[in-house]
Amino acid sequence: MLYNICMKSFLSAFIITFCIMVLLFFGFFYSSTFELVEYCKESGLSLSEALTGEDDYEDYSSGHYYELLDENEKYVYRKIDEAHNESRTTVSFSTDEGVETERISHVFMAYLNDHPGVFNYSPYIKHTVTNFGNLNHCFVTSEKSDEIVSESDIKHKVEELTKNIDINMDEEDIILEVNNLICENFSYDTRARFSGDIRSMTLENTGVCIGYSQLFKLCMDYLGIDCVIINGTSVIEEEERGHSWNAVNIDDEWKYIDVTWSDQEKAGYINYDFFLRSEDDFPNHKPNDEFDMNFLR
Repeated sequence: MLYNICMKSFLSAFIITFCIMVLLFFGFFYSSTFELVEYCKESGLSLSEALTGEDDYEDYSSGHYYELLDENEKYVYRKIDEAHNESRTTVSFSTDEGVETERISHVFMAYLNDHPGVFNYSPYIKHTVTNFGNLNHCFVTSEKSDEIVSESDIKHKVEELTKNIDINMDEEDIILEVNNLICENFSYDTRARFSGDIRSMTLENTGVCIGYSQLFKLCMDYLGIDCVIINGTSVIEEEERGHSWNAVNIDDEWKYIDVTWSDQEKAGYINYDFFLRSEDDFPNHKPNDEFDMNFLR
């Protein structure tokens, strides 16, 4: 008798516990499914894409240098972006995708031109290739980033610089305002720490042409104006030197701008001879032939 009572009590407790577990499971499943469906709606991904982590990479379409790469190089570009977003210091990928190892630096440069706020990946880092059977893997380790300047510091610098700009103005007026703000608040100095990239402009408000062009592009990106960085050479006093400048897209027409040459601080004025000009007005500027820049014409 006592045994039967105990068994009934045990079975009742088991059934109640089982029912609670089922309810909790379906509640969790429903909640997760609902969140997943909402995520798909917001991101524009299909359910299978969200579950597998695969998408059509539409978010890269605004990167002009990304579009200049072939499909295999775009694969490497996405791997670089993936590593950066996950704060990984090593980028690894299979070179069996058809990317020659000597082209990897080319892809890194494309990525940095599209993302000038990223400074801890160098396109000139030597890469080590090791073989595992028939599969090649390439490991590219980033430079050790200096903790004095972070990407959030760069973003804050851009926001502070542009905070008083009326975004309802014409694009030409917005571009003029940014050009003037950079010339008025920054100085050209080859001795600046980190003068080779955006960090010097963030840390000391000084830098060289690459810092000027990177800061200008970041401001344009922030304000929603299509802009690219152009790396090449310029002729100064009959001497050809490495140089960087920009082009902006206004009403489907690319115009050139050189903020570095606009900044004539020592002479006490802003030079507008290189502000929103055509390619013909930039005879002393020659883009590198590493990338096909015909889309600017």
